[in-house]
Amino acid sequence: MYLSISAYTESRKLIKAIRRFYNTFESFQKEIESLEIQDTTYDGIIISLVDEDEDYFKETPNKDRIYDVDVGISNNLSLLPNEDIKFFSFIHDKIEFVLDKCKLEQSDKEKIKDVILSWKNSL
Repeated sequence: MYLSISAYTESRKLIKAIRRFYNTFESFQKEIESLEIQDTTYDGIIISLVDEDEDYFKETPNKDRIYDVDVGISNNLSLLPNEDIKFFSFIHDKIEFVLDKCKLEQSDKEKIKDVILSWKNSL
């Protein structure tokens, strides 16, 4: 199982914040990939941050075994490097929200959430 976070945005600040995010998240991403997931519904989850209201959520149907969603990002969220912890916390919350929406078995969701929480607590 892989988890990917990307952004479709006109905001250069958001692109830079995503790059900083990946610098902290990469090892945890590998840990998620190594989890023994019992549910075979999906091979991966792709979360795209988009220039929409924070409540925006859209599933993108596909014939692959990918859970692909777009989620909105708050215009009020600071993307400054000295406030990365707020942005990273926002990402954590969005990942948990998406996991709650997807059709994985609850035990598999909890495994992924444990890794995500471990990442958040390491910040």
